[in-house]
This record gives sequence, structure tokens and C-alpha cells, in this order.
Amino acid sequence: VGAYNALYVIDHLISGLGTLIEKASGFNDAMVRLQMQGMTGAQTPAAEAAIFAAAMGTPGRNLEAVGTDLRSLRSVIGIGDPNNGPEAMRVAEAALPHFELVQAALAAATGQTRDSAGDMLTRGVEIAGGAIDPQTGKISVERFNASLDAFYKALMAIAPTGKANDLRQPARQGSMIAKTMEPELFMRMMVAAVIDQGGSRSGTALQAMGRQLYGGIVSKHTAEEMSRLGLIPKDPYETTSGAGGGRLNKESLDKLDADIKGAGGLFGYFDTVVREAMKQHGITDPQAITKELFQIMSTDTGRRMASLFMGNEDQVKKEGTLYDKVPDAAEALRLAGDKSISFNLSAMTTSFSNMLQVIEKTNAPAIISI
Repeated sequence: VGAYNALYVIDHLISGLGTLIEKASGFNDAMVRLQMQGMTGAQTPAAEAAIFAAAMGTPGRNLEAVGTDLRSLRSVIGIGDPNNGPEAMRVAEAALPHFELVQAALAAATGQTRDSAGDMLTRGVEIAGGAIDPQTGKISVERFNASLDAFYKALMAIAPTGKANDLRQPARQGSMIAKTMEPELFMRMMVAAVIDQGGSRSGTALQAMGRQLYGGIVSKHTAEEMSRLGLIPKDPYETTSGAGGGRLNKESLDKLDADIKGAGGLFGYFDTVVREAMKQHGITDPQAITKELFQIMSTDTGRRMASLFMGNEDQVKKEGTLYDKVPDAAEALRLAGDKSISFNLSAMTTSFSNMLQVIEKTNAPAIISI
């Protein structure tokens, strides 16, 4: 029995050693690349700790790969940091463990590599300005993680019929709108829009809506009709010297901004605020609603999106439930049996220098004593 127990302990020690060796692969290279990107000596210990903790918490991912992920996150998150400096690195380090989890879940669900899944996620979140808290204007790990979760769930929701680019395109063209909404509300809306209209058309529609409702770029006739319905104040238009001739004034834009935020985003705005305004003027049947949308929306693509929100609101809500039913990343990995992140102990053949490297970095006295 004693011999058996000894062999059992040795086996587990060797397995643990193999895991550490696997994780250590390319660690120095990862740190050098971070330093080349501008990481200071004072930031190095925190970065090392973040990389090692994230790697050990996500089997199947070595330190070099996690270091590369940290560099990608720092670049994406730094877009919202005026100095792209210490705060960007701090937020990136805090976001790293959750990013590794969502990346693993996406890879498990789609069959792509972890690197490809990570690239898809960072591009999607970057486009939507996902690290910037609209309330403070500063980068935030909570906002970034919420954006990451929302983009992942939206990808899963459209998976049977859509592709990642179907979400990236409207997110890119509608970034002005995305940055003012909660990530979950925006991506939930995008699921319905992409399923109904496709990525390209949805993106063009969002861009047109942004120009009108956030930028105030409309014709005088459109402004007057919006005012008649009570969507904006009286005398909403101001003449400009530009080619367009005029735009909505600040008072009108402030009211639109408050109403859209109060309704939880564009879908809620059209489904509640605009619908109620039309109702007050006796506009209730579908044909009359469509006709009025032609008066208050300045572009065809904007009218199509508004028609989806107001004419097919049940469909929008039904397709939104596809988003709601997607399990979070941790649950998805559990359902997948963690097959995509199983340990690969073939790393036992890694060079002895890598073993010494991880021992040095982790100060592992138990291993040194073997």
C-alpha cells in the first residue's frame, strides 16, 4: 500500500510538473514583446502575475499565448485611455482571466483555434468601444467584460444563420449608438436586426439612424414632422453654413438623447416613445405607422430599421430570446465537457530549460526539492 501511495504521489507530481512546463513555454518571449509595446519595469511584476494566474486557470493555454492575449487586450482597451498607459495595462490585466474563459468557450462552440476565437472577440469588442464606460468616459474592466459577454452571446445566438462579420459590420457602423447603450441591450437588438436584415443592411441602417438621432442631420421637413409628433421641441431646426443647410438644435438633440437612454436604446425608443407619440395623433394601424415613418426618418435604411422595431416588434422580441437563451461562457464550457481545454501532458518532452524557467518565475520550492 505504501509503495502504491508513493507511486500515486509521484505520478501527480510529475503531472503537475508537466503542466507547469507546458505553461512556461515562450514566457520570456511574451514578456519581451510586452516590454517592446511600452510596458515599464515597474509594471512587469503585475503583468507576470496576471499572465500566470490566467494561464493556470485555463488549461491548454501556455504562458506565451496568454501573454499575447494580454498584449491584444492592452491595445484594444488602450483605445479608450487618452495616455494608453498604466490604466490600460491595469484594466487589461484585470480583464485577462475572463477573456481567457470566454475565448475558450467560443473555441469549444465553433471548433476554431483559441487564437482565432480570441481575435474574433477582440475585434468585435474593439469596434463597439467596449472598454469605455459612457457614464464616466473612462475605461472600465466591468464595461469591457460586459461587452465581451454580450458579443459572445450574440455570436452564439446568430450562429445557425449568421457569421461573425454580420455582427462586426453593424457594430462598426453603429459604434456611435453602441457606445451609448448597455452592451447587452445593443447586442440583443443586433441579433434581431441581423437575423431579419443581414449584417450589411443593419450596419447601414444604424449609421443612418446615428446621423439623424445623435448627429441631428435631417431635412427641415423631417425636423418639423418630428416636432409635430412631440418627439422634439418646437422650432427644432437651425440653419448652418454647410452643404446640408441645417440640423437639429441642441435642445432637440438633448431630448432625443434623454428619451433614447430612458427607453433603454433604439428598439425601446421606437417601440414605446415613438409608438405612443403616434398613438396620441391617431396613428395606430400598420399602414399609417409605415407612412408616418417615411415622414420622420430621413433615409430608406433608417425607415427599414424603424419599421422592424415598430411593425414586427413581436418578432424582434422573439429573436431577442435567442440571445437570452445562450448560456454564459462558464456554463457553456461545462456543457462541452471542457473538451477544448483538456490538459496535454505531452509537454513533458519540453526542454529542461523551460522547466527551470517556470521554477524561477513561480518560486516553486516543492518542485525544486524533487
